[in-house]
Amino acid sequence: MISDRFRGKSLYDGGWVYGGLIRDCNGKPMIHVAGYGATGGGFETRYLIDEKTIGQFIGEFDRNGREIYDDDLLRTEQPPGGILPPAPATTGKVEFNAMHGLVVKFRREGHDFDSYIRISDRINEVVGNIHDNPELITT
Repeated sequence: MISDRFRGKSLYDGGWVYGGLIRDCNGKPMIHVAGYGATGGGFETRYLIDEKTIGQFIGEFDRNGREIYDDDLLRTEQPPGGILPPAPATTGKVEFNAMHGLVVKFRREGHDFDSYIRISDRINEVVGNIHDNPELITT
């Protein structure tokens, strides 16, 4: 199930911010964060974010219990397609495909292909994302 939880890199300090996605009066994306502090008092703040880094939580977790977002890089030992004999671990990018929903896009020998592995199998591990770790994408 897709969530309404998002992340994006703050334009202020480049750090990741997690919360609800909103837009300011000029249409610029912001992450809205609200909650309760240690003393029980409520807080709320908004961060302007880099639009290219917006990622939505896909509602699934990796084998270590880490949330999986759009543009995360997953390392999987399940071969793409699931019918081939075991293959070396491969790293691919999580993305939404209009025809098939959530897929992991792999790159081998210079060619992209989508894999319809079940992200919920918990055999996957988040190893980074395309914004912080582009070098991890298999070529």
